[in-house]
Amino acid sequence: MGIWHSASVESEPVAFLSRWQAMETETGFRNFIGYNLGTGCGRMSNCFVKFDRETRRGVTQSGRIYELVAESGVNFNASIAWTIRCVESDMASTDVSSEYARPEIDLHQPAAPLIADLFYDGSAQRLTGKVQMIGQSVKARYPGDLVEL
Repeated sequence: MGIWHSASVESEPVAFLSRWQAMETETGFRNFIGYNLGTGCGRMSNCFVKFDRETRRGVTQSGRIYELVAESGVNFNASIAWTIRCVESDMASTDVSSEYARPEIDLHQPAAPLIADLFYDGSAQRLTGKVQMIGQSVKARYPGDLVEL
């Protein structure tokens, strides 16, 4: 397993995490780790500064948006990378994923990344749709607009 830096925020403004965990460091900062559906790799975020419980989207210090998909879980690669970061920084962390869980939608959430990808094609148009299985309306936005959760 290799560890590398992620793409720039401009080229990858949104990351969808499944088998995710929210980790709180001893200094009170919180990070997401999990399986990045877009790249198929383990991923860990920078500290997030804003979180919308309704959409389960968090914005990090860098401006990247992380959306938590489905229920929490453990991704081996993300866990290893997080452990290495903690050891190198001489810090402890606690799993606080239960604070971000939404059991009422966890089983239906995997459709969201597919819809978001379909709706955002880089053009000037903004499309809308409805997720039939949960009756949730989805309005596509430009990645820059998502920061204003």
